[in-house]
This record gives sequence, C-alpha cells and structure tokens, in this order.
Amino acid sequence: MPWVARPDGHLIYYRVVEPADASMMPGKGNIVMIMGLAMSHVCWAPQTAFLSSIGYKVLLIDNRGVGFSTPERFSMRPHTISSMARDALACIQECGMSEVHLVGVSMGGMISQRLALMVAEGYAALRIKSLVLITTHCRSSLSTMPSLAAMADLISIIATRGGGPLKDPATGEINGDHPMLRLLFPKKWRHENREEIVEAFARVDREELPPDVSSEHKKVPLTSPADALKQIIGLLNHSVGEDGIEKFHKTLRMPMLIIYGGKDKLVPPESSRRIARRAVPELTTVVELPESGHALMLQCEEELHAILEEHFRKIDDCLVADVSRL
Repeated sequence: MPWVARPDGHLIYYRVVEPADASMMPGKGNIVMIMGLAMSHVCWAPQTAFLSSIGYKVLLIDNRGVGFSTPERFSMRPHTISSMARDALACIQECGMSEVHLVGVSMGGMISQRLALMVAEGYAALRIKSLVLITTHCRSSLSTMPSLAAMADLISIIATRGGGPLKDPATGEINGDHPMLRLLFPKKWRHENREEIVEAFARVDREELPPDVSSEHKKVPLTSPADALKQIIGLLNHSVGEDGIEKFHKTLRMPMLIIYGGKDKLVPPESSRRIARRAVPELTTVVELPESGHALMLQCEEELHAILEEHFRKIDDCLVADVSRL
C-alpha cells in the first residue's frame, strides 16, 4: 500500500504516476513533486498529466497532516520543514528511486531546499539531478511575510477550510473577491478570467483517485485547521537560509530552476531573487512570470509546462549523450 510509516506515528501517502505511453517505459526519469501549505498532491494534476505524457515517472506526496496522509493523534507538535523533508526522502526510498528531479512549490520548495541540504551534508543517499523551486523562499523573516491583507485571507481560508463556496449561491456567478482567489491571483486577471478559474479548479477536483483510496473516499479530505496551523508553525521556522542555498548548490552542483510570479501576494518575488543571488550562477536559471500571482501552476499552466519540459529535456538529453559516449 502506498503509505510510509514514520517513527513519530505519521503515515505518509504517496502516489506514483507512470509514463502515459507504455512504450516509453521505464521512462525518461523520475520527478518528485512536493506541494505547498495545506494542499494535497492532486493540486499537481495538470503538471502530473503533462509530465507523464512526455515520458516521466512522477512521484507525488501528501505532506503530513494533508490529504491521505494520516495525522499523528493527540499531539500539537508542529509539522517542521525538516520532518516533511525526511518524509519525502522516505517515500523516495520506498519507491526505490536513487536519482530524481526535485520540484517544490511554496512550502514544498522549502521542503525541497531542506532535502537538498540533507543530501549535501551526507544525511541522505540520493542524487538530485535538478532542483526546481517555484514561488518560495529560503528563510522566514519580515521581508518574506505576506501583507496583512494576504495574511487575513490566509487565516480565513484555513479557519473555514477553503474560504467558502467559490460561486455566489444566489447568482451562480464566481465570486472574484473570494479570499482564495484574492490570495492566489492578481485582481485584474481573476476578474477577466473567471471561467478559466472555474475550469482550473474543476479539473483538479475531477482528478481520478487511485484504487487504494477511492474505495473509502470520493474526494481528497480537507486539511483541518489544526494541521494547517502545524504546517504554518513549521514554515515560520524554515531556516535553510542563503548560506544553506550556497552550501548545497556548490556541493551538489545540479542545475537549479527558479520560477516565480511577479504579482505574488503570498511569497514576495524578492524571496526568489534572494535564492538566485546565492546559487551558482552558471547552474541557475531564473524565470519571472510578470503577470502571475502565487498559483502560477493554474494561471500560467501552458507556459509553466513549456518551461519545465525544456529544463528537464536539456538535462536528460545531456545525460543520454554522456552515456552514449562511454
């Protein structure tokens, strides 16, 4: 069964999606995707389908307290970034993956940084072929905090498990000022693209659940306010820092792709630029999507897919060429 038992009582759910075309087996390589605060692996649905379609095996993980990962009972211990990095490593090892492309968004990017630092310091036997950091930061500080208005929306979303219905019950129209939409998308874009937003969320909601969980669940369980709070406490103590970025990148020397939205309200764009300044320049690619908010996986889906495909193709084509010369 796709759960990994952790020493502290958590069961961490993971899901492996094979290449869509069986003729591509065993696939071009492994991609591990780690989601952000309080969000399940199904939020990667568009990217999972795309990466599978071009021949990659994708490992998806529900962070502790989220989705199908069962919570530790009767404890208020925070879900630290380090503990979630160890969870991800355990899932990778359970799947027998020795080398991976590592992709993390928002809090998932923080988890990915910590895992990379663990590998660099010799605590984990894993080869990270490349690291993709999407709308994230390397340490918590006043400069990386969202605005008070964004914080208010985040609290509302957590307290109500989603911020209420996206559509106005009276009119059936999508509420462009819904807390979730205010937090994730720029104002002009969300008011001009309401139908696209509805379809994007619906596509994630329609994601077919695998047999190991579909017998008991029709949909992914909502994250409890308590577990969301535990994750928030963990990310507020995130401390890989600029020195940690420099350390693991100089040690591991893998290509790093940094992607961020120019109108992100939740993670200020400067946070991604700060990471880039301490990374190894010749191994780092920085992409700003200037009109995007935090949810660039939905807002800029096709553009993101093209960026990811080019990034992975360059690395894996080079590796194939190197092997062929041996």
